[in-house]
Amino acid sequence: MASINVNKVVKPLAILGALYGLHITYDLLHAVIPYLRPSKLDRYLETKDGKTPWALVTGSNSGIGKSFADELAARGFNIVLLGRSKEKLRAAKAELKAKHPSRKFRTIVTLPGQCTDPHKVSFPDIAKQVEDITLNVLVNNLGGAMPRAEFGTIDYYTPAELTEHINVMATFPTLLTGALFPALLRNGPGLVINIGSFADEGVPYLPTYGPTKAFMMTSSKELAREVQCEGRDVEILGLRVGLVSGTNLNKKKPSLFEPHADDFVKSALARVGCGRMVIGAYVPHALQMGLMGLLPEFVKEKAIAWQISGRYKEERERMAKQQ
Repeated sequence: MASINVNKVVKPLAILGALYGLHITYDLLHAVIPYLRPSKLDRYLETKDGKTPWALVTGSNSGIGKSFADELAARGFNIVLLGRSKEKLRAAKAELKAKHPSRKFRTIVTLPGQCTDPHKVSFPDIAKQVEDITLNVLVNNLGGAMPRAEFGTIDYYTPAELTEHINVMATFPTLLTGALFPALLRNGPGLVINIGSFADEGVPYLPTYGPTKAFMMTSSKELAREVQCEGRDVEILGLRVGLVSGTNLNKKKPSLFEPHADDFVKSALARVGCGRMVIGAYVPHALQMGLMGLLPEFVKEKAIAWQISGRYKEERERMAKQQ
């Protein structure tokens, strides 16, 4: 019987083990390093004309958008508040102005019907309203829950409701970015932040919410690669977001995995200049998704179905009581 050369067996296995170890180490560093890099937000305080830079934040009359406006003003930016309620924008502007008296604020109102039907929006007019300022930051935060109910099956919503929701969540921010891009290039360096969601994984009972968030993250990657190819000095950053309190949809007490909007925004702005096109904005949220990714696929699917089905049932019971 022929003898086995142990070295011929062990050596290849050792090499494979070392390569696998290097692969694991690389993946770990790739995941961690972006969160260790210091924010480069201050880079966008330096403008070509030497004037104070402006940031335009959509959906900024409350919640995450208002927190972005607040934090950016605290960091030295003047703010354009864009939203769908004139009264709420006026109140937000007054509150922010009192808090940041040295900053300038202006508002742009897009009526509800305009966001749901972008054909009614004059995007050149919006661009014209910011021609006289040094706009170099755009935060696409405008959005909202599914119409009539936070959760529902696709046949629960009318075709018009689904179309209008897609327009608000995806069409409007895409067209707005295109309209404002010349200003970002002119004033440079520019920064575009797109707000996404972990619902882009394909969460049930959100027939247009999750898909439009996935659209925005793919759009972030497309645009980031486009500016690289063109040599344009504009950073594109897609931020994936988990549950956040202090918003119209979540009034719960803040916790580690459901931070207040103010704390979330601080973490989000810390990701500027991280070197990624799309990233989990808040570290505990990123850890959640990382752990979910380690689960066997069937376990992850069961967990998602169990959690969301429960919330869907609660939503149906709440609506039944209101009728």
